[in-house]
Amino acid sequence: MEYFLNGVARQSEDAVSRAERINQLLDQWRLKVAGSASKTPALLLDMIAENPFVTANRAAERLGVAFTTAQRAIRKLKAASIIEEVGDARRDRVYCAKAILDILEEPARLKPG
Repeated sequence: MEYFLNGVARQSEDAVSRAERINQLLDQWRLKVAGSASKTPALLLDMIAENPFVTANRAAERLGVAFTTAQRAIRKLKAASIIEEVGDARRDRVYCAKAILDILEEPARLKPG
């Protein structure tokens, strides 16, 4: 039983570490877009915190804004090097916050208990 509880504790520490690093990134990114006249880029950051992949259609739908407003927010985040286009689609382009994805996909760093 102690062995399994130790494993749960180590996994929890790893998850907390990842969450803290993602939150630090989001805080830095919020500062980058803070001067924007529109609040849409900041709202888009909140959406990216839930899922690092985004499209203009999905952003417009989730944020309740026009497609062109979502596109402008995506361009702002792309210009700030927060997201990058993945794939080479001409329509329904997909963007990714690669820094968040890298944190999520890295191997677990479990410290011995």
